[in-house]
Amino acid sequence: MLYYKPLTSMDFIDEWSSNLRLQDQIEIGALNQNKKYIKNALAKVLQKSDNNYVLYKDESVLSILGVRDIDSKVGMPWLLSAEIPKSVNYQFLKITKKIVEEFQEKYNILYNYTLYNNTVSYKWLKYLGFQIKYDDVIEKCDGRRLVRFEWRREWEKY
Repeated sequence: MLYYKPLTSMDFIDEWSSNLRLQDQIEIGALNQNKKYIKNALAKVLQKSDNNYVLYKDESVLSILGVRDIDSKVGMPWLLSAEIPKSVNYQFLKITKKIVEEFQEKYNILYNYTLYNNTVSYKWLKYLGFQIKYDDVIEKCDGRRLVRFEWRREWEKY
């Protein structure tokens, strides 16, 4: 069974960061970095984020997610994850949908960027109500290409 709760401590980050999905390591620019880099990157995100959650199964942390305030009506949702076992895929979808709906109640716009070729994330993001903006791509100096995903409250009217 998969559970979630507010994220109140980062005590697990050192060990957990070594299990971070390859896609997530690439997205945060940590592919060839050490655990300290990942921990510092996570600490910065968490300091600027509101409504942070941890998803876990049998005391093992699978994912952390939250939303960073850009302003009072715009938020930047994020999720970092270890590999999600197929046995909890449905629960993962259901729980993350519930959490993102909570974010959508607070913000008029939610957006962030994901790897350009991360088709697994695209499917999940579309399920959550986001649109993938293939015309909005950021190319990083290290070769990473990131594409914007976005949700707007005004789209609910259509």
